[in-house]
Amino acid sequence: MKYTKEFKEIVELGAFIGNGNPNSKILIVGKEAATEIKEGVNEELEKKNLKSLSNNSSDWKKNIENNISQKDIENWSLEKRENNPLFAFKGTVKKHTSDTWKKYQKLYDVIFKGEINRNNELELDFQEYFFITEMSEIPSKTTNDAQKKVTFSQKLQHRKNTFFKSEFVQNFPVIVL
Repeated sequence: MKYTKEFKEIVELGAFIGNGNPNSKILIVGKEAATEIKEGVNEELEKKNLKSLSNNSSDWKKNIENNISQKDIENWSLEKRENNPLFAFKGTVKKHTSDTWKKYQKLYDVIFKGEINRNNELELDFQEYFFITEMSEIPSKTTNDAQKKVTFSQKLQHRKNTFFKSEFVQNFPVIVL
């Protein structure tokens, strides 16, 4: 795996970067990570998701230092719940994922295979060809809830002026919002 100078520079910012293949030609920008801890509702998984988000930059640093490639990453499992941003939730099948990730897989299917594969037992593989980030690095189940947080506007403006103007982001030939 080759980690570009531009990617290494963005990792040094220490902010949320994203998931998937940083060498891909397609960047997908979502609104914000839809994760939130609510008592009794997938609590342990949501805590792990928030930890993965907050460790995103440091996890990328480890990947760079160890020259980790997507093939080096073990499949994700409920028991381990370890996640790597290079291929988050590797091995997950369509029927066990979020609606958003199912849509990313459909987009991949249409672009690279010409049609949507309706088999819900297939593993998600769009991260091999996409890099996914978020407009806001403040996780929330809804944009409305994210906007209510005191630092929302300030952090969003900072992200627009740093992350989204970086050479790493600007070098993607295709950006899907």
